[in-house]
Amino acid sequence: NRGMRTSKEIRALARKTLFHTRCGARAMSAMLLLGLACSLALLLLQQAFLTFGIRTLDYLALTGDAPLAAYSFDVLFAAAVATVFYVFIQAVFGGIQNFGWSLAALRGMRQAETGLTRAAFSGFRVPFGMFAMMFAYTIRLLVAALPLMLVYGIFFLAFYFLRDFLLAHTLWLGAGVFLLFIAFLVATIPVFYVIYRYRFVWYLKVDHPDWSATKCFRESARRLDGYKWRAFYLDCSYWKAFLLLTALLVAGLIPVLPELLRAMLVGIVFPVAAFFVSVYYMFGQAQFYLEVPPRAA
Repeated sequence: NRGMRTSKEIRALARKTLFHTRCGARAMSAMLLLGLACSLALLLLQQAFLTFGIRTLDYLALTGDAPLAAYSFDVLFAAAVATVFYVFIQAVFGGIQNFGWSLAALRGMRQAETGLTRAAFSGFRVPFGMFAMMFAYTIRLLVAALPLMLVYGIFFLAFYFLRDFLLAHTLWLGAGVFLLFIAFLVATIPVFYVIYRYRFVWYLKVDHPDWSATKCFRESARRLDGYKWRAFYLDCSYWKAFLLLTALLVAGLIPVLPELLRAMLVGIVFPVAAFFVSVYYMFGQAQFYLEVPPRAA
């Protein structure tokens, strides 16, 4: 780790590049346009589903007139197909946006301005490649989350069968809640491990567009060997920005505030602030990627 910038220096360089250079401004504009394009595409898809009466499983479960078990097999099968298709489209656009944002942030930090906006949208040319990246990442996260799901299932069943005893004995209930908290903390370790192990997959895909998803994941694991704590510490150093977002969101939910003010906080101020914080965070991650030296094959 010798010779690397500190987290504070990385964030300072990210701010300087983002707010005081033309390339940083262009990169932020490209990220905004790409984010709006992907969000608009998903909104249009949702509207098309509503227009043509296509219902997904979550739509039936949340807004249907009957429980899922009451629907016929044909209705459930059609909803399942629609759900799979919608999740697939979400993964495609999620991959396109992750790739484009990573590319824009990386080019911004490198001051590579030429063709930046066009390059940020290049993921649309290989949508199945973007899906493969998102699918591979999601599968790894789900596997890592299995202990978390197991903990949740065990404690849910325990409370279901012992609820009368626990509600009658608050000491045991408190001990159970404490154990649940500890178990959740331990079970989240594999999830965080996967997140930091594969932090560089999108940046590697930007630098090596010919690499397969498997190679990007393998190389990210190699590059971050010994640097995961540095990556975690860098994330924690953004606590002020994340605290600001939390405060804005909580303020928008306070019932005593005027309804118009709450609507503005949640609908306008929070999304704008979240965008700037996300871009600032991505620029810092891109600089961290540039700081970590490549490993010899």
